[in-house]
Amino acid sequence: MAENEIYVLANGKKYNNVEQISIHASLDALPRSFDISYIDYAGQILKARSNITIGTTKDGKLFSNAYAEKISKKRTATSDTMQMSGRGHIKDLLDGSANIRSSQLPSTIDLLAKFLCDAQNVPYKNLAKKSNTNNLTAAFSVGCDESAFAILERAARYEAVIIYDSWDGSFVINDVASKPVTTIRAEQVTDVAFNQSVAERYYSYSVVRNQNSVAQEPGQTPIVDGIAYDPEKDTINPSRKLTIINSKSDGTVDFSQRLAEWYANRAYGKSTSLEVTIPSWAYETGKYWDINMLVNVDIPGYYQTTQTKKALLISEVTLSFSIQNGTEAMLRLTLPDAYSPQPLDVSQNSVTNAGNNNNYIGVKSNTSDG
Repeated sequence: MAENEIYVLANGKKYNNVEQISIHASLDALPRSFDISYIDYAGQILKARSNITIGTTKDGKLFSNAYAEKISKKRTATSDTMQMSGRGHIKDLLDGSANIRSSQLPSTIDLLAKFLCDAQNVPYKNLAKKSNTNNLTAAFSVGCDESAFAILERAARYEAVIIYDSWDGSFVINDVASKPVTTIRAEQVTDVAFNQSVAERYYSYSVVRNQNSVAQEPGQTPIVDGIAYDPEKDTINPSRKLTIINSKSDGTVDFSQRLAEWYANRAYGKSTSLEVTIPSWAYETGKYWDINMLVNVDIPGYYQTTQTKKALLISEVTLSFSIQNGTEAMLRLTLPDAYSPQPLDVSQNSVTNAGNNNNYIGVKSNTSDG
């Protein structure tokens, strides 16, 4: 990609004199962020809080509704450079307090997102297929010092959805991607690294009651309310077990079972990762690489979906450009199980709607905490 195909739009003015750009997005760290270096432009002094759009003349606008938060300029005898870094628009959901009370909470996550995002002038999208009709108002309380994002994160766990931000600066509510959109082939990548570890995986995951639970008699063998097994448990030593104490004194059996499944799924999903570098920001014209994107992989000797029967989820994206190396997309892929939503127990009547199904459900020792 030619140098002048990369541009930065700052406060309505386009800059093509870009020396280096790095844009980062992750399902584990919000919001998206960027670093930019300009060259040879002494006549314009941008200010922090400038509205930034990054794109290419070939594939169109990419990262918009971002804001410059740090700017530095340096002049030497041979150059005049500027460096700039910042974050996506949803940073305003993470910074500061929402300053609302529980009595002000809308009843569903869709209404809650609209309420909190509108207050910060942040666009939002609800792409989840679930109905999102659970009554949040009756489910949990909030503190006036909590950020809007902290409240939305708990609501997302309750609804068993994931949240992140998009390239256009929107706050997104979605399901973990389940349909592959493209295939990454060996001839597309310039670098590839495969990693697999069973160090954090266990044969079984048992959630037991806190020893101080009113339902747990002193000296009694711990009561197991939830148990799940590694999806490939036959390859793991049966004596390798993990016990998790329910953090609530009297958590529901329903919550305990979902929590056990979440531990099993997350450990299994995180155990495999593939990192690839592709010399293009887009996988099709106008379609950029992004997080929460499911892809098939066909890189013999490293990973092939045709053999594993498992597509991989893009959990992290770094798009970079430099005059020396051109454009590159560095993708980190994991098994989608790694992002099954962590369950949140909010009431004795909470609905079982979180976590991916685990094929090996154990027998509960009892059916209530009574």
